[in-house]
Amino acid sequence: MFTKIYQSKLLTLPLVLVLSVCGLANEVAAEDGSGPYLVLIGAPKAGKTSSGKYISKNYGVPTINVLKVLQDEVAKAANAKAPPGSRRPGSRRSTAWSARNKSMKAALKKLENGELVTDDALNASVLARLVQDDCKNGFVLDGYPVSVEQAMYLDGILMTLGVDSLQVILLDIPDELALQRMAERGRADDKDGFAEARLALFRSSIGPVLDFYQGDDLHVVDASKDRSTIQAELDRILER
Repeated sequence: MFTKIYQSKLLTLPLVLVLSVCGLANEVAAEDGSGPYLVLIGAPKAGKTSSGKYISKNYGVPTINVLKVLQDEVAKAANAKAPPGSRRPGSRRSTAWSARNKSMKAALKKLENGELVTDDALNASVLARLVQDDCKNGFVLDGYPVSVEQAMYLDGILMTLGVDSLQVILLDIPDELALQRMAERGRADDKDGFAEARLALFRSSIGPVLDFYQGDDLHVVDASKDRSTIQAELDRILER
């Protein structure tokens, strides 16, 4: 844990500056968050969505799905008025504005296709979402972090906000069950080997993240059980 905190300090200064400029650092940190502050990790069709909804309803914290965050950002950017100076073709501000919008659209397309997204494409979006008012007393993160670098960045955000109680829950299911559920869903993009490739990508990328959180932070729930059993286990973890 000490190593994680030390590494996170490397990321804290920029976050402090960003939050201070936004006027949010002291405001958010001053709140006595009741939690939980939670990360849900699981293979495709492990039940992250249903578990997130259950926790949101019973513990009064928002579930933040990174795919939805990016979708919202892309939609806002499409309808937003460009900042002053960015309408001049070839200007630095115009180039930066276009590059940011292009990056968000590319990241969204990758997520929708079940691919991994680079850290810089997600970190700023996650930061902007976590400092919103509804996250002051806790949140459930779904789809982030999916790399050690993102996990370190999240540690930096939480340290800046004065949160030291992050919990990580792995919803664990066998590959066979994940593939069966994807097949039952019947989406076209889950055919022709896509489901197997998506699952293999998750397994190969998530190992280092689980190693990062190994210890008191990480809890494993058997997500092959029935829903009521899973919910009871979630309550046991969150209420202890």
